[in-house]
Amino acid sequence: MTDSSLDQIRRNVDKMSNEDAVYYLLGLVEEIFPALSGTGHAVDKWGVSLTKSERLVLCALYDAAPRWLTYDQIISVISAEGNPDVIPDQKIAQVYACRIRKKVSHAFGRIETMWGRGYKFIPAIDGGMLS
Repeated sequence: MTDSSLDQIRRNVDKMSNEDAVYYLLGLVEEIFPALSGTGHAVDKWGVSLTKSERLVLCALYDAAPRWLTYDQIISVISAEGNPDVIPDQKIAQVYACRIRKKVSHAFGRIETMWGRGYKFIPAIDGGMLS
């Protein structure tokens, strides 16, 4: 994670009660753990060539469905791999969403923009993503 992302998380936690902070931090870990664990994920079976960061973002969006991820959450997922080139700006989330959209067939699902908030993954209705 970038220093900026960690600072934002710390600022969020500082404003919360201890109990709320624990739930918040556990929620963050829960959201990104499957993508960071390196274990096989459903998206790996799609036969799509993704960069490590693209895979992390897609896995996080997939796992969060039907909920959406904020720009900050997506940036945290990208920066969690230790990518020093990540700029803590919502534009980096937009770049990754665009790249993934170009690579992933609608047979598996699509990424929907939640304007001003972030993105969410919408699974294919025909069950194409279920394998």
